[in-house]
Amino acid sequence: MDKKYQEKEVLEAQDGARLDAALEVLVPGESLRFRRRLWDRYDILVNGYPRAKAYRVHAGQKLALRLKETEPERSPMQNIPAGVRVVAQSTGVMAGLYKPSSVHSQAIAGKIEPCMESAIPAFWPNRFAELLNRLDYLTSGVVLVALCEESREQFREDEKAGAVRKHYFAVLHGELEEELVLRRKLDMAKRKKVRVLREDDEDPVRTTVVTPVEVRDGKTLAHVEICRGARHQIRAHCADAGYPLCGDPLYGEGDGDELMLHHFLIQFRDFQAFALPQDEKWSEWEKLLKQVAAKV
Repeated sequence: MDKKYQEKEVLEAQDGARLDAALEVLVPGESLRFRRRLWDRYDILVNGYPRAKAYRVHAGQKLALRLKETEPERSPMQNIPAGVRVVAQSTGVMAGLYKPSSVHSQAIAGKIEPCMESAIPAFWPNRFAELLNRLDYLTSGVVLVALCEESREQFREDEKAGAVRKHYFAVLHGELEEELVLRRKLDMAKRKKVRVLREDDEDPVRTTVVTPVEVRDGKTLAHVEICRGARHQIRAHCADAGYPLCGDPLYGEGDGDELMLHHFLIQFRDFQAFALPQDEKWSEWEKLLKQVAAKV
């Protein structure tokens, strides 16, 4: 069992809570979605007995994870999706991977296709390596991998403080002529599509800054910057402002895998990971992408 998943007791404040919520004591700081996915790989034990997500726990009960018996493991190289590669590394500290579009960041329940998380052990076998940020399925770009627990914790702290900078390229419907600073609060509770509320978010790290680069044929190439992204933050904010992303099947009029959003740079303390998009759909903007990236 992984060191970070050692046995823990249910806290007094968690008495009567669902088991998937109480797992916070085993994996602090992780999302509810992450905790629920643990059932795909582990038996979740309460006082030594496997229990379901909705099981109600009581203070003092002992929680632990036990690896499920699985089929023979795939070759590590089989777990690397096409196009995934290392784009930056500080040995023993941090690394960056390139995620193509139409690749999941994490495994999806009931599906066995490779994802970014499944690729990590192939690049860094038999050592600590953990995915730090996630991109939507249709979004391409850089994801970070912590190569030690200290880097993971420092990244989480800096991200909450707004000290991590995340830069994207986006192609928007409409002709944007001046910078947008989007602060509206996002409601992500129990729905596929994020709802943009009418009040601003009090947390400044949830701001989306959209800077137009060039208008062409009724579309705008934009440089987008965020600090600590929420699910669909850029897509929902831009659509709410009247400039949905081209190819967005959820907030715009797109379908298939043509979402025009690419995470080209992430900066964390003295480390950064950078990669221009590789998809053919970005080829008409290639020269501009290089010019903008060189100025960041």
